[in-house]
Amino acid sequence: MSCELELDGVVAVLRTVVHDPEFEGQLLNEESRLPGEIYAAVRGMVTEQFGGRIELSPEVEIERGSVVILMTLVTVGRVIIEYGALMAGLRELSRLIPDRIRRILGRRHPFPMRIIEPPQVILGPTVLVARPAKRRPVSSAMTVALSAVGGAALIVAGVLLGHFL
Repeated sequence: MSCELELDGVVAVLRTVVHDPEFEGQLLNEESRLPGEIYAAVRGMVTEQFGGRIELSPEVEIERGSVVILMTLVTVGRVIIEYGALMAGLRELSRLIPDRIRRILGRRHPFPMRIIEPPQVILGPTVLVARPAKRRPVSSAMTVALSAVGGAALIVAGVLLGHFL
């Protein structure tokens, strides 16, 4: 049985690491421009995956170290989405984001190929209610059980996406 999730707020944070010590200083010195390019490049992919119901927050953070880029996915109001569609969208973003970032960095600084890790998906605490996708009368005990299962499934999926993608 497929399950629908009702989400509100932060859905996930996509944490991507760019390994290039030589490039780190340049990236952080041009903070005002690069986050905007990353935002524009990734925003279209998020809109495509979730049809505008989930968006990329404009605050793209960059941290020191090997350069760490944090992108936050947030809902537009309260969103009901099928669990499989959410996981498929997050998986596709994890697959596509490194190439988009590599293209942006390669255009601006044609250094040798950088190592860009696939995003680690850190799921947000946004499952309000989980319910069967087919509308049938469901007892309140079943709704609570489905909500618990949906929340647990999101946590497990987040761990798996973080380790295997």
